[in-house]
Amino acid sequence: MNGNLIHKKSSVGFKIIDGKAFLIFLEASPAANEVFYILNDTGTRIWQLINGKRTRQDIAKMIADEFGLKTAEATIETVAFIKQLLSKGLAVSS
Repeated sequence: MNGNLIHKKSSVGFKIIDGKAFLIFLEASPAANEVFYILNDTGTRIWQLINGKRTRQDIAKMIADEFGLKTAEATIETVAFIKQLLSKGLAVSS
């Protein structure tokens, strides 16, 4: 499961303003508990790195390198955040 590629859900629109990603569901979704999300700097960077060609581990490694974190720490935080995106229906894995 952790090796799966992560994709942004096509029914989620986003715009980055002042370094923060604003996400909104573009259509009604049973998974949508909220319709609007604002991500912090790290969450925004993770969102930017999700392109359907990277796994959770790929993204965690990039976050570790960019933010000067230990890979293990970045992996824990990145995987937890991606799980939240998946559970909220904002992203999917394949």
